[in-house]
Amino acid sequence: MSDRQKVLLIFSRKDEKWAMRLRTAVSPLVKAGSVMLIDDSKLRSEGGRAELNHGLAGASVAAVLLSEDLLLSSWVSKIKLPALLTTAQHEGLCACRILIGHCFYEEAGFAPLPSTHDALCPLDALSVVQRETTVRDIASRLQQLARGEPPESALLVEKDSTLAHDGKVSAACLENVVESRKQHALEWRRLGRSLFGFALALLATALILPAVHASLNVVLIVVGAAIFMASLAFAIRAQTTGVGDSIVAARYVLTGLLDETLPSRQRATLAKKADAILQRKSG
Repeated sequence: MSDRQKVLLIFSRKDEKWAMRLRTAVSPLVKAGSVMLIDDSKLRSEGGRAELNHGLAGASVAAVLLSEDLLLSSWVSKIKLPALLTTAQHEGLCACRILIGHCFYEEAGFAPLPSTHDALCPLDALSVVQRETTVRDIASRLQQLARGEPPESALLVEKDSTLAHDGKVSAACLENVVESRKQHALEWRRLGRSLFGFALALLATALILPAVHASLNVVLIVVGAAIFMASLAFAIRAQTTGVGDSIVAARYVLTGLLDETLPSRQRATLAKKADAILQRKSG
């Protein structure tokens, strides 16, 4: 078993919530205190490169959390992070990538790094249930690597990258988007009904107040609150309708992508629409 049984997570400061979630998932599986975090804010500071080199030297696994925010960080190109990880691999480090959101990681030089999960389904494009399952799978893979198991058995082989370049996405991602939006629509609908019920209760109260000799100001305040609650309820209803329309659109695109009999031109158009849906989901 390797003496360097530590996991190093490299990420953008803006993706800290993802790093903390992954650290929470991995920590019970490896030796206490063996999960290290390095973000771009540290690397921009004086001595940041030395801290990164020290972390790479002491780790058995280095996972890069890829997102648009990470790729926009100037330090990624300044320290030539992909090349640095490749060099460290020759010294016994296992480097891999975790895709947080859709981004052009291939152009940034991270494509050669093996993935811990399906690269066509980044974490922020998954439903809550799917995301938690994927995070547990990632934690399990990182544990296997930290224990010295061969990368070939723990990591995923890169899938055909032309799928992404042609604008095609996996049906699983769209299914997750549909499920997530269905959950959002249900939550909005419940909230709207609650607000509308509250508005009716306030109006009923306003009708009773004169009988108990309440002042006109109090009655007007209660009526105003009822009108405000009702306005919110109608606004939420409109929002729910918009979410419902997006669900119908996503289902239409999903059905077309699963239909192998469609001509390639139509499938290419649907693939572009699918990309647009997933990009809005990521945003």
